[in-house]
Amino acid sequence: MELSQKENKKMEASFDGGAPDGGFWAWAICLASFSCNLILDGVVYSFGVLLLPIMTYYDSSRSSVSWVGSLLPGIYMCTGPIAAGLVNAFGCRPVCMMGGLISSLALLLSIFSPNVPALMFIYGTCGGFGIGLTYLPSVVACGHYFDKKRALATSIAVCGSSFGCFVFAPLASHLLSVFGSWKAVNVIFSGLLLNCCVFGAFMRPLKTRSHSKKDDGNLLPSILEEEEESSFRPRLLTDRRSTIATDRNASMYLNKPKELIRNVSASKLETMKTEEKSLKIIRPLSKKDIFYSGSVMRLNSRGRAVSVISLPPVEENGFKVIVKEMINFSHFKNPLFALICASNAFGFLSMYIPYIYLPNMMTSLGNGEISQGQASFVVSAIGVSNTGGRILLGFMTDFHWVNSLILSNISLLLSGFCILVFPLCSSYRDFLITSLSLGFSLSGFLSLISIVLADIFGIESLTSTFGSLVLFRGIATILGPPLAGAVYDIFGQYNPAFMMAGSFFILAALLGQIAYHWNRYRR
Repeated sequence: MELSQKENKKMEASFDGGAPDGGFWAWAICLASFSCNLILDGVVYSFGVLLLPIMTYYDSSRSSVSWVGSLLPGIYMCTGPIAAGLVNAFGCRPVCMMGGLISSLALLLSIFSPNVPALMFIYGTCGGFGIGLTYLPSVVACGHYFDKKRALATSIAVCGSSFGCFVFAPLASHLLSVFGSWKAVNVIFSGLLLNCCVFGAFMRPLKTRSHSKKDDGNLLPSILEEEEESSFRPRLLTDRRSTIATDRNASMYLNKPKELIRNVSASKLETMKTEEKSLKIIRPLSKKDIFYSGSVMRLNSRGRAVSVISLPPVEENGFKVIVKEMINFSHFKNPLFALICASNAFGFLSMYIPYIYLPNMMTSLGNGEISQGQASFVVSAIGVSNTGGRILLGFMTDFHWVNSLILSNISLLLSGFCILVFPLCSSYRDFLITSLSLGFSLSGFLSLISIVLADIFGIESLTSTFGSLVLFRGIATILGPPLAGAVYDIFGQYNPAFMMAGSFFILAALLGQIAYHWNRYRR
């Protein structure tokens, strides 16, 4: 049954920990999230510049060293459910700061790695775990502070990833030319990651309000009004007491208004004082729409109501509840969800291949016209156009007639064609134009997934479907670059690896389109 607009507004108004949707601190958190994403993904996307120096230092193959670069983003995606549970239990601020410290230490200690397997564990696994702990709070904090303006705030925050790609690849190349060692680059990047602790300190929890109500005369209407309002109020972590003063100066502490009606004579009551003492923590991931990157106004009234009132009981363990919900494989019984997961898996098998191998592909051309600095700038171009694409899609998805899954499939298809063009490029200009096209094409696939899941499976299932999907994305990310490295080791050139990556993107688009028609048939 659809909830009326009046009831929906009443439920939203009763949520004392509601999103302020603006104000200095909300936008400060948005900027802090942007800065975190800039540093985190900047470090991840710039690994391709360090690939050849690390190979030379350890005298190792591309396929083995590429495990280091694939573990970093792969582990940080797989860390999602754990990070979500920690955020739900302790809040965004401490988890983000802890993640910044872990990732900073991981990169610093990686310079002492005696071999590639040790580098995989310290840089890839530990660094990825720390980045995952930092990344998720930066996304959740924006969703916690914004509702109506969430699409804009989230777009600004996630654009930090694109800016990071734009800034860090040339920065890594420049530092490499100045210091001549990948270890020096990691030390500097370690210091930059430590700044995430500072940005995380901005992510304070929302303040809950304390109510005080005095009413003279007949108590019964007030009690009934309180009972009516309590049915709509979400269950926050509160310690509630009702103090009833009588003409005998006696007081009673009551938890249930019905008991008051049954045991106390309203005519003898002179005043009522209700105090609500709320704990400072509101479970951030109790909101069903916390991972929704679009505006909540895109949802129907039922979806908006669910996003507000679907909060767990106080006594439930915040960590256990969210981890259990996000690692929920029962969704795979649904063929439609399995298709979307398969589509995303093939997409992320190829996602990081251009970032890791494109610089070396360009510098290895026979004519030798492309320098390391130019190659790193081409990777930056992917980030520039990706930012523009995300902003454009942010406006488009506010329209109800736009089908998010269709846009995502078009994005995958165009990305596949762009990657297939790379083997045909022979000049710096060719690579630059193709990279700009690739960055713009990828924006839809990267930014629309939460909207796709909410549109198909409902906002109430977003947390669990998103968590399961991110795990598959992480596993695919770990496997993709080493697979491309193995293809290079077999054929001795990058063209077959990029042809494989482009084919995976096209296959992902086809699976996504099958999911679209399946969903239409189901309805």
